[in-house]
Amino acid sequence: MATEAPIGMSAGLLAAVLNAVVFIGILWNVGGDLAVNIFGYDLTVPKYLVISVGVYSAFLSVAVTIIDRRLIRVFAAKNAAEAQFRSVGSHLRERGLTTAVTTGSKEQRTLLNSALLDVIDRSRLLCLQFVRTTLVSQGNVLLAPVIAWILCAPKYLSGSMSLGDVAQATAAFIIVQTALNWLVDNYPAVADCLSSINRVASLLIALDEFDTGAPRKANTALRATREASPLRRRPVD
Repeated sequence: MATEAPIGMSAGLLAAVLNAVVFIGILWNVGGDLAVNIFGYDLTVPKYLVISVGVYSAFLSVAVTIIDRRLIRVFAAKNAAEAQFRSVGSHLRERGLTTAVTTGSKEQRTLLNSALLDVIDRSRLLCLQFVRTTLVSQGNVLLAPVIAWILCAPKYLSGSMSLGDVAQATAAFIIVQTALNWLVDNYPAVADCLSSINRVASLLIALDEFDTGAPRKANTALRATREASPLRRRPVD
């Protein structure tokens, strides 16, 4: 996740930038300026479709950033809980079934159940975050075409824009806002990648401290990962 995901996301981001550059030109030429009369004053909004798609995309990006501001921490907590569960399971397997049954069976079962319940709780929180993100992204899929048609309606009704121009401008509007909202569609993947990078960085720092022979206190990211699990005070051999 820390090495492969950035490559795929970089390719997607490049495609989004190219789509935005190409189709903004269509909005610029087809949409033109919009003349409106407000309280007896004539106002002209230059290249209003380009301005509208920029404002709309910025609003969506800010909304997703606010809604999913905890997503990186949720991913990190889930990964930490899964790592703890694997650690407990590996420990039991290494001790052997006979030893686990005859010595401390109840304690080991409690520890394993606690680790599994922690994984379930963290996964549930992650699902709730995905629900919020999906509501925004899928709502945008339904809302963007409607907004584009509404923006083109005044010029179409005034006869300054043909139906073909409206359809062309609407399609370009959808493509441009999809490109500008790359973060909206890829925020979960970005959060998962960043949490994985933080875990790898914490591991590398810990290994460096071992190599220097003068281990210091765990760095902030490593402490946050440990604090995310309720089993942090229950050492595993």
